[in-house]
Amino acid sequence: MKNVLCVFCGGERKKKAVTVDRRWGKRLVVFTDAPAEVCAACGETYFSAATMKRMEDILRSSDIKSRVTLQVP
Repeated sequence: MKNVLCVFCGGERKKKAVTVDRRWGKRLVVFTDAPAEVCAACGETYFSAATMKRMEDILRSSDIKSRVTLQVP
């Protein structure tokens, strides 16, 4: 299978685990080790439909349990 290139700069996309934050209403959820493809040239991040669906399901869930608490100054 041929590598898919970045739609913004044409750079090579590499599989990587990333940290990403998403806001949903008043909530902020930080996903760690999320599977993604990241452009080696510009850093643009791409998620599969399945990963996006899973993150959305977690965000919509009313019973999110915090594993870690972050303090922001």
